[in-house]
Parts: sequence; C-alpha cells; structure tokens
Amino acid sequence: FADYVSVAAYDLPSPNPKQAWFGSALYSQQISVHSAINSWIRAGLRASKTVLGISPVGRFLRLQSESEFKPGSPIRNEVLKGDHFKIPNGLAYPEICELFKNGTKYHDKATEMDYLVSGTNWVGYEDTESIEAK
Repeated sequence: FADYVSVAAYDLPSPNPKQAWFGSALYSQQISVHSAINSWIRAGLRASKTVLGISPVGRFLRLQSESEFKPGSPIRNEVLKGDHFKIPNGLAYPEICELFKNGTKYHDKATEMDYLVSGTNWVGYEDTESIEAK
C-alpha cells in the first residue's frame, strides 16, 4: 500500500509541437493535469493520497509572428535557453521574472494558465492563479 502518489503534472506533451502551448495546462482536449489526475482516481487512487507535482520552469518558445501570440499560434522550430539556467525550451521562474520587465502577461481561461509575451518570445508558466486552480 502506498502512503501517497506524486503525479508529475508538468512538461506534458503539446497537442501540436508546431504551436505555442503550455507544459501543464489544467484543462485541454488533449492531455492535461485534470485528465491525468482523474485517470489515477478512476483507477482507484483516493484523492487524499494524491500529491500534485508542479514546476517553476515555464515553456519557452519563439513565435513566428509578434501579431499571433495566443495559445495555438505558430512557433519557430528552434531550441531556446534562458541566460542563467540554460534549460532547453524552458525558463526558470527567476528568468521569467526578468522577461516581465519587457513583456505582457495574459491569462488563458480555457486552460487556466498564464503566459507571457515579449516580442516573439512566448512563455507558458505557473503562477499563484494557475496553482490555486489546480
């Protein structure tokens, strides 16, 4: 018997790798945090024994165009890394905070996720709102 099960609810695959998408969307028609947790519960795991794992790393992508920046917008096929932590296609939270200086924050109600846009840079990330929703 397990005391608890830790479900890693981050770095989930994108429904389309050619489009801007989140690594931990709460809701999605594809794989999502909600569907992952519900799969465990349907298999018999009690919710009280479930620990949801989240990440302070946001999905870092480059948009094809500054004018198309919503989730699902086309992205360039390149691997980006932040200046400090060098995570492939990821920005650690301190790097996301740096990007805030020149970026605009948006909230996607359908997925309950936030994303930051600065020029053609796009980051889907966790903040207090998305964590609280989860």
